[in-house]
Amino acid sequence: MTKNISRFTFLLRKELRLIIAISLGIFLFILFFQPFPYEFTDFDSSLVFIAGLGAIVFLVMMLVRTIFLAADPAIPDEDQQALVPSFFQGFLIFVFSSVSFAFYLRYVGKIDITYYIALKAVVICITAPLALRLYTYYKCLMIQNKILQDEKENLHGQFEAYQNETMNKMLKNIEQMIQNSSQNKDRYRFEPIEIIDNAEILCRLGCIAINGALEIDLYGNINNTHISGTHLINGVGGSALFASNSYISVFTLFSVSSDGNISSIVPMVPHVDVPEHHVGVVVTEQGLADLRGLSPIERAESLIHSCAHPDYRPFLKNYLEKAKREVGGHQPHILEEAFSFYQRVKNTGSMKEE
Repeated sequence: MTKNISRFTFLLRKELRLIIAISLGIFLFILFFQPFPYEFTDFDSSLVFIAGLGAIVFLVMMLVRTIFLAADPAIPDEDQQALVPSFFQGFLIFVFSSVSFAFYLRYVGKIDITYYIALKAVVICITAPLALRLYTYYKCLMIQNKILQDEKENLHGQFEAYQNETMNKMLKNIEQMIQNSSQNKDRYRFEPIEIIDNAEILCRLGCIAINGALEIDLYGNINNTHISGTHLINGVGGSALFASNSYISVFTLFSVSSDGNISSIVPMVPHVDVPEHHVGVVVTEQGLADLRGLSPIERAESLIHSCAHPDYRPFLKNYLEKAKREVGGHQPHILEEAFSFYQRVKNTGSMKEE
C-alpha cells in the first residue's frame, strides 16, 4: 500500500502539468470553435458545460496515467513506464473519453448523438492520447550526463538532447563526429556546470543516476577514487551529487579485478566517496542488489549473495557472522580484521586467504 501511494505521488507530480495543459487545450478548442450544438443561451451555462468536457479529459488521463499505474502491481515501475504508454494507455484514454463524451453530450447537453456529432467527439478525444504519445516520444529518452561516451554516440538518434559539460577524451573518432556535426548539431546540448550539477534540477527531473565505483563495502559505502585508501586514481566528479539527488542511485562495478586477486566488495572501504545513504542499487556481473529500505545487515547479506564473486563469498560471510557474534551493533565491524583484505594483497598479491 505504501509503495502504491509513493508511486501515485511521484506520477502525479510528474504528469500533472502535462495533463492540465492537454485538458486546457481541448477546453479552449471547444470554447472557440463550438463543435457541438448545445442549446444553452447564456455564456455562463455554456462555459460550465464546455468546462465539463475538459474535466472529462482531465479525469480520464488522471485515472489512466496516475491511479491506474500506481494501483496495478502488474504495471512496471515508473522507470519502465515507457513500455506501457505506446498503445495501452492511449487506447484506454481514447475509449473512456469517447464514451464519457457521448453520455455527457446526450444527458447533460441534451444533444442528439448523430454520426456527425459522434465523429467530432471521437476526433477531439483522440487528440489527448496523440499528445501524450508525442510527449513520450520526445521526452522519455532524454538523458542528462556529464560526459559523452562512444556508446551514447551510437544511440544519438534515440535521444533528444545531451546536457554535458565537456567532451570525453574516450571519443575515438573525433574526425567523423566533426564531419557529421551539421546533421547532429540539434542532438547535442552543452550546459555550464551550474546546470549540469544542480541539485534542484536533478531532483526535479527524477534522474536515474548510474555511476561506476572502484569498490564497495558490506554496508554500501562507495570508494571510487583511492586505491587501498591512499593512491588517488581520479576525482569524484559529479557522482556524489548525482547519487544524492537522483530518484534511483545505481552503482556498477566488476566483482573482482587483477585476474580475480582483488575483490571489489570488501568488509570496510578505507576511503568513502559516497556514503551508504545515497546508494540504492549495486550491480556487478554476478547480479543485482537492491539496497533500498534494507537494514545494514540486510544490505551486507544482499551484497554478498547477489554481487560478490563466488571465490570471496565465504570470506565475506565468515567476517559478517563473526562481527555479528562478537561485536554486534547496528553495523558490526571487527576493527582488527576490517582491513585484512588489503593487508593480504599487500603481503601476497591476493585478497584470498591461503
